Amino acid sequence: VVYKASNLKAHHEMSHFITNLQYYMMFEVLECSWEEFSKSLDSADDVDKLIAAHSGYVDSILERSLLTERSENEKKKIDQVFKCILEYCQAQQQLCEHAHELLESHGAVNTEREEAELEELWGVERQTPEHEAKELELSGTLTSKIKLKSTEFRESFSQLRELLANTNSADLRSLNFRLDFSEYYHEAEVADDQPDFDD
Repeated sequence: VVYKASNLKAHHEMSHFITNLQYYMMFEVLECSWEEFSKSLDSADDVDKLIAAHSGYVDSILERSLLTERSENEKKKIDQVFKCILEYCQAQQQLCEHAHELLESHGAVNTEREEAELEELWGVERQTPEHEAKELELSGTLTSKIKLKSTEFRESFSQLRELLANTNSADLRSLNFRLDFSEYYHEAEVADDQPDFDD
């Protein structure tokens, strides 16, 4: 099974999204919220201020991690992106399992042929053309599904970035910056919007 460059590109884009989202959650959400909470604890001189500091700490995490009603649209879009990634991974797993079965099947035929040659027995039957056609059709279905999920991921990811760019939250705008800090996606979108003068 040939792993096309376009599939490898989609794999890297998905990995990039997950890595940067994880970094955002670990450092810009949890780490920053904890630092603010620690400063509030140092200045708390009674139980009421301690309770208020803890409430502010929890509220900060919920707000920054898209777990409030204000960020419902962004959260739904992130869920959609993750759904595309999971379905892409499932299709990849099915394709790998199918390829493994093909290799095992062809290996068994080759083993029988070698044994027959050693015993000077010829005429080992090959798989029927109908069976081979069925295998090719299944593989084509899986590769088409992988391509479809790659496209769906890019569309959902682009919509997510548009939401993050227009949000009032500085933290979410920071997340959007991390997701495209090299302006790779921005330049790709600009290139796609350019008119085609070859027509």
